[in-house]
Amino acid sequence: MLTTIAWLFGTHHVPAADIELRQLLLAIGFGTFLGVTVWVFYLAIEPYVRRFWPDGLLGWTRLLSGRLRDPRVGRDVLIGLVFSAALMALESIQMLPQRWGQTAPAPPFGNSVSPLASASYVVTRWVNILYNSLQSVLLIAMIFVVLRLVLRRGWLAALVGVVVLMALSDNGQALTGTWFDFAQIGLIFVVVTFGLFRFGLLPLTVAAFADNVATGIPLTLNLSAWWATPSLLTLALLIGLAAFGFYAARAGQPLFGNLELRT
Repeated sequence: MLTTIAWLFGTHHVPAADIELRQLLLAIGFGTFLGVTVWVFYLAIEPYVRRFWPDGLLGWTRLLSGRLRDPRVGRDVLIGLVFSAALMALESIQMLPQRWGQTAPAPPFGNSVSPLASASYVVTRWVNILYNSLQSVLLIAMIFVVLRLVLRRGWLAALVGVVVLMALSDNGQALTGTWFDFAQIGLIFVVVTFGLFRFGLLPLTVAAFADNVATGIPLTLNLSAWWATPSLLTLALLIGLAAFGFYAARAGQPLFGNLELRT
């Protein structure tokens, strides 16, 4: 479904039924493959996550069952946004070595440029980020599940898992780069590990999505800039996600509580 939405917004459509049908079938087929991949990941870890960290699936299962306004779902969304802010803060410190005279990090390859072409591509980018975030979180959870089964100690699995993730991230840059790279990437995965073990899958998925959206689409507050539309749409998405989490977490209670007027 996500890839079909991405196809609707991000593909150049033509008034030719055969071409459109072919593109639609390709999008559905590719989306089915991606969906099956994520589903296999989930089926592989779900019994063990319920065994080792049963509370970590509570918000996730309530969301998948359609209980969008469940307080646990809202709580997990808000926690995920807090973790995304922490991750973005840790990622932003890579600019500090430049002030110490070291070489600036290489810019990304430009995979964030496409949203500047059209507002419809912004939606496509959101969908792609959502799928990639979901896949990454399930893969990280699978790594920790395997380590937990092998090592039989939760704290030891968490410690070894951080090292494994550091070795897999950016072709092992944390282990082959400078001490600053080691410290920065290590702190990032410590936060990720703590979020997964303490709060579960849904907060970490929200954190990965919000972090990648905020850092994967060019943002500006200059409304006169020609590329302000993708920025404003993305900021509106993040604010809306926070508003939804706050609304759902209150479980139907008044926004400002029960105010009692005394005379």
